[in-house]
Amino acid sequence: MKVIRSIGELSKINTPIYWAIGFFDGLHLGHQAVIATAIQRARSCGALSGILTFNPHPQALLHPESAPRLLFSNLQEKLEYFEDLGVNLTFTMPFTQDLAAASASEFLDLLEQASPVAGIAVGEDWKFGQGRSGDIDFLAARANRDGFELTPVPPFSIDGERVSSTIIRHMIKHGELERAASMLGRPYRLTGVVIHGRKLAHRLGFPTGNIRPSRHQLLPPLGVYATLTQIAHNNARLPGICNLGIRPTVEHEDPGEILLENYLFDWSGDLYNQEMSIDLIQFLRSEQKFDSLDDLARQMAADCQQARQILSHEG
Repeated sequence: MKVIRSIGELSKINTPIYWAIGFFDGLHLGHQAVIATAIQRARSCGALSGILTFNPHPQALLHPESAPRLLFSNLQEKLEYFEDLGVNLTFTMPFTQDLAAASASEFLDLLEQASPVAGIAVGEDWKFGQGRSGDIDFLAARANRDGFELTPVPPFSIDGERVSSTIIRHMIKHGELERAASMLGRPYRLTGVVIHGRKLAHRLGFPTGNIRPSRHQLLPPLGVYATLTQIAHNNARLPGICNLGIRPTVEHEDPGEILLENYLFDWSGDLYNQEMSIDLIQFLRSEQKFDSLDDLARQMAADCQQARQILSHEG
């Protein structure tokens, strides 16, 4: 998959592109349906399939005080999921003040003048341009005038409930990870580079790889989770448990920052400075303060036993 990051780069592509357009936070099943439509239509008309997304989130620029926490750790993780879907190229369009001020018509002019547009696939209720003035009716009129194809994609529902990033954020915030996973099409993931810690867990017999979750990503409730983990350059999903929290048993005075401490079952090796992608499979319990490290170790052993049973049913 080719990644382009500017209109100048896009202008060098002369092959018509069938675009799937949206921010696609979380890349849930509804987003995947839009992108799959663009890929299928591109193949039918001999065009390239492309994803046009924005960076940063528009609300982070326009209303930073109320911008939502995101459902990906970083842009690179999002791009990797895009590539897995089989799209030919992704344009991470910089969302600037100038773009925010552009009308819907000006936005389409910019896109069409840069490179031939074979078609556009979007969710039926997608709106764009200054004041969100562009909608499906506007796109249909432009498609008819300019000769590109428009494919509106209806909302995706599961058991009568519409799939949306807003609903998924609510589920994750309240610890409903299995419901969120059903809408995402995969478990919720936290990704980061393993850092050095105080090695207390190692002394307790549970050596952990610790990461700092992205400050831009939405976190679920603090606590202990059954996990499946991928280490960079290794496709295996390794079972384990993690504690997401402030470590109240060992941080007596200043609880400090939130860390994710991840213990992998039946595995040994040096994880430092490696990227870990941790799928949160099921919530086990809230984080709590124990009277002693021995009590903490006993509870961790019980957590591991419970997690092993849960993960034995995961593919």
